[in-house]
Amino acid sequence: MTGTHRPTPASPPPLDPELRVALGALGEEAREPYTPENLAARQERDALARPRPTVEQLRADGRFDVAELRVPGAPGGPEVTLVSARPAGTDGPLPLLYYLHGGGMIMGNAWSVVPQLLRAWALPLGLAVISVEYRLAPRTRYPGPLEDCYAGLVWAAGNAAALGIDPDRIVIGGKSAGGGLAAALALLTRDRGGPAPIGQLLLSPMLDDRGDTFSSHQMAGVDTWDRSSNATAWQALLGDRYGTPDLPPHAAPARATDLSGLPPAYVEVGSAETFRDEGVAYADAIWRSGGQAELHVWPGAFHGFDTVAPGAALSQDARDARTRWLRRVLQRAGPAAGVLTCGPAPPPRERARVPAPVPGAVAPGARPTRGYDGSHRGPTVRPPVAKGAGVRQLGELEAEIMDRLWSWGRPATAREVLNDLNKQRPLAYSTVKTVADILYGKGMLTREKDGRAWLYEPTCSRQQYTATRMQDALEGSPDTAGVMASFVEQISPSEVEALRAALRAAKRRSES
Repeated sequence: MTGTHRPTPASPPPLDPELRVALGALGEEAREPYTPENLAARQERDALARPRPTVEQLRADGRFDVAELRVPGAPGGPEVTLVSARPAGTDGPLPLLYYLHGGGMIMGNAWSVVPQLLRAWALPLGLAVISVEYRLAPRTRYPGPLEDCYAGLVWAAGNAAALGIDPDRIVIGGKSAGGGLAAALALLTRDRGGPAPIGQLLLSPMLDDRGDTFSSHQMAGVDTWDRSSNATAWQALLGDRYGTPDLPPHAAPARATDLSGLPPAYVEVGSAETFRDEGVAYADAIWRSGGQAELHVWPGAFHGFDTVAPGAALSQDARDARTRWLRRVLQRAGPAAGVLTCGPAPPPRERARVPAPVPGAVAPGARPTRGYDGSHRGPTVRPPVAKGAGVRQLGELEAEIMDRLWSWGRPATAREVLNDLNKQRPLAYSTVKTVADILYGKGMLTREKDGRAWLYEPTCSRQQYTATRMQDALEGSPDTAGVMASFVEQISPSEVEALRAALRAAKRRSES
């Protein structure tokens, strides 16, 4: 540790109640700090325990196009492995999220983060994703990991046409160590005149090697990643340069004195995490340099809170805020960017019990339906609805199923949803299962086999679903006006007013 600032430790901020329960369930072993003495053993343990899905697994039965690419590294360095993925069947150049995984610069892999990136952003926003397998410390010290990330970015931008991406719509991002690398990469590509990203997504970024912030002392021995673990990781990355006064900002972005000319930043930290103050200071330094930054400090959140407690309300709010920022950045970049979508329709072979329509023909019960990107898909066969379930009731049941799955924050079977819904009114299993399959056919849910049952999981957030149903209302869809009121408490006041106006207009059209 360097410098003379020695803040007086204080009681840490209170944890969010849901997060406190999840953190307590981890046990003391999971919160054991990293030290130079246990680092090698902890790295070995992480390499064995951390998921590393295969390309075939990442393709998820054909829902995504995935490839492992080995591309030239920095001059004199080894090749860099990139995991490239995008929603299957998408045409034209897509915006790219160039993502750097977390793990304190000492752990992690490019494959483990891809499933979440695809579910959270690739499907809802129509993004391509590249995850970088950069080298880890202490085997590779600075600048090796950063040079890996830069080499991959330069190659991706230079091969945009072959990858099907738009080189003018690249967002770089990462979490924890990946967030710090993303910030360093934004500085490096600015200084070298390399590819110009349109945004930097910095989630709990690891920015400062000095460990002198108030929050680093306040959260010592408390946070899931405290100042002892942080010092161990920075020492592993920097070696003899750790804590030296002349460390370049590309090594530790908090050292930068010039943050001008950077892309707009999204900076997120928790109020109860070690990186709180360095994240806040970095956003402030961007503003002072005349740049754009959106700062979120989630109250009562520790480091990695949304991974430990993905179903907590605060975790859901954080994921929604990130998605909204990404959509805004992409929309500013061009008219085709950030299209609202709850995911493309699955391949016909995956639609259980639903026959594929003959090209050019309209099957019984089918009608032209609007895709969630605003386009028209043409005739789509709808599964039969249980007798007595009207159009409005169908819309209400769709909304209730989605609400249960969002609230739980995990995949669930139709039987689990039915058991919860039956607490309010009796329903048949066939009705709930049919409506879940309809949502799957619309691309709003994913569906994976778990033994003899199907597990369903949303591909979009509450806000995206609400906005999509609002668009349906504007087009006069009769199953929308009766169900939207249940969502007005989950969206902003301006969205509520716009929604009410749209519903009034839809009602007038239906009555005329």
